[in-house]
Amino acid sequence: MVAFAAMLSAPARVDAQAARSKGVRERAVAAWSRGDFDTAETLFNEALEGGGLNRADTLDVYVHLGSTRAVLGKKDAALVAFRQAALIEPTFKTPTEAGKKASLLADSAKKQQASLGRLELMATFPKRVPAGKTFDVPVRMDPTFSAILTKVAISVTDRLSDRTYSSDQPAGPEMSFMVPGKLVTGETSLAVRLVGLDGRDNELVATEGRVAVEGGKSPGDAVLAPADDKPKRSFWQTPWPYVLGGVALAAGGGALYYFVLRPSDQIAVTGIKVQ
Repeated sequence: MVAFAAMLSAPARVDAQAARSKGVRERAVAAWSRGDFDTAETLFNEALEGGGLNRADTLDVYVHLGSTRAVLGKKDAALVAFRQAALIEPTFKTPTEAGKKASLLADSAKKQQASLGRLELMATFPKRVPAGKTFDVPVRMDPTFSAILTKVAISVTDRLSDRTYSSDQPAGPEMSFMVPGKLVTGETSLAVRLVGLDGRDNELVATEGRVAVEGGKSPGDAVLAPADDKPKRSFWQTPWPYVLGGVALAAGGGALYYFVLRPSDQIAVTGIKVQ
């Protein structure tokens, strides 16, 4: 029980980390909006260093950081930030108020990054799995980019009960995540999300999938009521006046300063959480 409690503490720390960094990012955007670009640059950097940003916020910070540096005349530093943004999202746009100089630098960074390829996680999600059985989610990525990510994390949510499972492991060209059988119950589907993180736990890449538990419903299948040819009864002739509840809720699933090289065959799984 002590070990289990310790495993639950890591996500709580990550949530607090994310909240702090998000607050810093908001202050940075406010500084940008009022034209205080020196302060904005410092705060955008601070948000990245604080870590824990989701993919959208990480992208936004890099785009604004590059734009801020462009306005300040820091061409080379702006290109670095824009290349990081292009790695996350090749079609990103600079803020209109950043001007033509920032836009041109961003276009140059996009071309440079495109020549190196695209960062992506290629996961194989099983369509259906037997209830009560563990299953694996294999993940591959270009070896060129596995050195950029520090780790890859998985989160699995039971869409009916909202029970969750999460774990992570060091990034590598080939990985595999095991989902425990106690989360795989009948009559449900699982939302699975994989994210690639930098050394500060900022999200750089993500992919999602749905897995149906055998005996339950396939993800996305519509539930159609069968045709009823029987004579209709009035409400008071049915059991409904005696039913007080019964509503089923289904919850859906929806930096790059660290080039860490490690042996691809050394895998350590950490940060496991089951609720």
